[in-house]
Amino acid sequence: IFDSWVYHKAGVNTSDITRYGVNHVFTIPILKQQINIPDMLSNKVINDTELYNLLGYRFDIKDSVMGYRQKKIDKK
Repeated sequence: IFDSWVYHKAGVNTSDITRYGVNHVFTIPILKQQINIPDMLSNKVINDTELYNLLGYRFDIKDSVMGYRQKKIDKK
């Protein structure tokens, strides 16, 4: 785990093993994942709970800040 604001890079993978990386940034609720993966996948059914959560299926991702705020107003 590291601060993504710190200048960094990955070195060349000299092994025969594939190196995987997952880049996640955690932030305030109004800012969520930038790509609506469930929408891109036409809300394809994902049976793997871990993958379901990782791809953002648990979240209602709004297209704008106004959409996010309106949802909060509607809940009241």
